[in-house]
Amino acid sequence: MLTEWLDWTLEGKPASRRSGPLASGNYTLHGPGILELTPETLGDNPHACVFSAAIHGNETAPVELLGELLAQIEAGLLALGSPYW
Repeated sequence: MLTEWLDWTLEGKPASRRSGPLASGNYTLHGPGILELTPETLGDNPHACVFSAAIHGNETAPVELLGELLAQIEAGLLALGSPYW
C-alpha cells in the first residue's frame, strides 16, 4: 500500500485505501504527498519526524530512497517507534 502512495503522489492518482494497519503501527493518507505513520507503541524517548523529498530535473534519488524506506516499513523490516508525518 505504501508503494501505491508514492505512485499516487507522483501521478496524481487516488489511493485505493486512505488508512490501514502496518506491522508496527498505522498509516493515514491525508492527501497527495501527505502520509502520516503512527506507531502501535512508542519507543524510548520518541520524537516526531518529518521527511520531505522532491524531484529536481531528472534527479529522482530522494523520492526513490523515501519509497525504499516506506517499502521496508510496510514489509515489517523497519519498525515505527515515533510518529512520522
